[in-house]
Amino acid sequence: MAQQKIVHIVGTGTIGEPLIGILSTFKEQFGIDEITFHKRTPLVTDRSKVTVSCKQGAKLAVDKDRWQKFVEMGMHPSLEAEEAIERASVIIDCTPVGNENKESPRAVKTASARSTHAASMIGRWNGVKISLFKSSAAIRTTWPCL
Repeated sequence: MAQQKIVHIVGTGTIGEPLIGILSTFKEQFGIDEITFHKRTPLVTDRSKVTVSCKQGAKLAVDKDRWQKFVEMGMHPSLEAEEAIERASVIIDCTPVGNENKESPRAVKTASARSTHAASMIGRWNGVKISLFKSSAAIRTTWPCL
């Protein structure tokens, strides 16, 4: 069986939320099997955007220690954050903080440890750095822009 192409998006803000929507809407055209996204903080004010993202077919991943709080607020996680990262072929980090850590040798080493094909890329979108960790040679040939 061929390796699934799973894209994991970290962050649901100005960049992450629309990216989740775009990738979920066009996942067949992009050759993506699954979209997952990480939401760190359970906020009632974010419930609608999380619900819409899930209705579009994306799967919510949360930190283990915050799982119950999401459920109590009416959001239903599908995965723990660590599991989503381990399953992902591509990780797109749309968080605006800690970019210096994303470029560190430790971050690249961590990504490389997940797969023998792993590599990191740093890009910019509207002034926010985006870290991509690729863990599949198949993704590179399917999405040469990555």
